[in-house]
Amino acid sequence: MSANTLAAPSPQATFAASTRTMRAPRSPTVGALLALRRDRAAQVGIGLCVLLVGAALFAPLVAPYDPIVLHIQDRLQNPSSTYLLGTDELGRDVLSRLIYGAQTSLAVGAIALAIAATTGTLLGLLGGLVVVEQIFAWPGVGWLMIQSITHRDYDVVQGAVLLVAIGFLAINLAVDVVYAYLDPRIRYA
Repeated sequence: MSANTLAAPSPQATFAASTRTMRAPRSPTVGALLALRRDRAAQVGIGLCVLLVGAALFAPLVAPYDPIVLHIQDRLQNPSSTYLLGTDELGRDVLSRLIYGAQTSLAVGAIALAIAATTGTLLGLLGGLVVVEQIFAWPGVGWLMIQSITHRDYDVVQGAVLLVAIGFLAINLAVDVVYAYLDPRIRYA
C-alpha cells in the first residue's frame, strides 16, 4: 500500500463519529431561550420589566413615602437623597406616586388583556362557525348562538359554548393520540 492511498474508516469509527455529532432536535422554547441568552438588549429589557412589575406588586414595601400624604413644606423639591425623584407642587414624593401608579396601570392592563382575549376568541370562534355554516348551508351551533344572543336566551348560549368547548377538547385529545401513534418518539407518561 502506498502513502498516497487512504484507508477507509471502519464501520465502528463511522458510527462513533456520527453519534458524537448528532443532537436531539430542539424545541422552539429552548431555541428562543438560547437566542435570548445571547441578546444583551433583550436581557436588559426583560430585567427592566421584571423590576417594574416587582416594584408595582410590592409597592407598599418599596415606596419610600405614602403617595397621598402632603408635605407642603417640601413642595417642588429637586431630586435629592431625601426625595429621589423630587416632589410635586403639593409636596408628594414623585417616586412613590410612580410606583403606586405602575400598580394601577398593571391592573388595568391585565384586565384589558383578559377582556380582549376572551372577547376576541369568542367572536373569532363564533364568526368562523357562522361563515362555515353559511358557505356550506349547514344550520349549526354558530347560527344557533347568534339567534340565542339576539333573543337573550342565555341558557342556550351557555349550552352552545359548553358544546363547542367539549368539541375542542375532544379534537385536541384525538390529535394528541394520533400524533403519539404516528411519531414513535413521542411518549406520554
